[in-house]
Amino acid sequence: MALLLCAIVSLLGACGGGGGGDGGAGDDVTGPPKVPLIFQSTFDCLDWIQDPPTLGHGSDANVCSSGDGIEGYGDWTTVSGSKDQIIAAANNPSGGGGKGFRHWREDGNNNNGGGLRITLPAPVTEMWVRLYMSFSDGFTWTGGAPNYTKDMYWNVGAAFLIFGHQGGGWGLHSNVGSQNIPSSSKWANTPPGQWHLYEYHVKQAGGVVEVWVNGQQVLSRTGVNLGTATWDYFVLGENQCCVATGGYTDYDDIAISIVGRVGPH
Repeated sequence: MALLLCAIVSLLGACGGGGGGDGGAGDDVTGPPKVPLIFQSTFDCLDWIQDPPTLGHGSDANVCSSGDGIEGYGDWTTVSGSKDQIIAAANNPSGGGGKGFRHWREDGNNNNGGGLRITLPAPVTEMWVRLYMSFSDGFTWTGGAPNYTKDMYWNVGAAFLIFGHQGGGWGLHSNVGSQNIPSSSKWANTPPGQWHLYEYHVKQAGGVVEVWVNGQQVLSRTGVNLGTATWDYFVLGENQCCVATGGYTDYDDIAISIVGRVGPH
């Protein structure tokens, strides 16, 4: 089963292989993960489509497999009625197999499908995250680039942290002090119609924030106020501004470690 969710107690050696280290920008992190994982998914499950209006927050708990932490989130669709899906067409062909999650985004502001909620086995204060994203071919933004995207929205509503295109580049936003933390990688560096690899590392102690795009480190900061609330769940695929010619974002091959950088497949 390509989908794997590991308990914290089995981190040392039970999931994702041995090894460790801090996964710095110069480390060889290609191939299978060299660090233990607390969560990973290739969406190796039956096809799924959100089913409004019966779907609500916290419902549809068996989107993939019982107990895997993946569930449906919002009960909204796009204005034209497009619903978020897990389908083979959304699979990253160079990834770990399975399928992928397709999140619909259409013209205008905050016009999107409902997303997925993914819960970790235990709260964390430091994590290395890997995900692959692909915007549909021809996807465009008003003004040529997004004002913002919310691709991984941690702890929605309270002491939240967002990964996406924030403050003019791929990076993070912390609502503690309402801080945008952009990297040097812009929308133009990651054209639609292609798969791109995004990685980030956040650590509350010391306020560490690091971002890699397509294997290149594009942000390294310390002293960022990330608050004190632990991170325990995120919404995959949320709102955005402002779409000129819409379509969808595909997500796949998500992996999270509390030990070190996961790296690409």
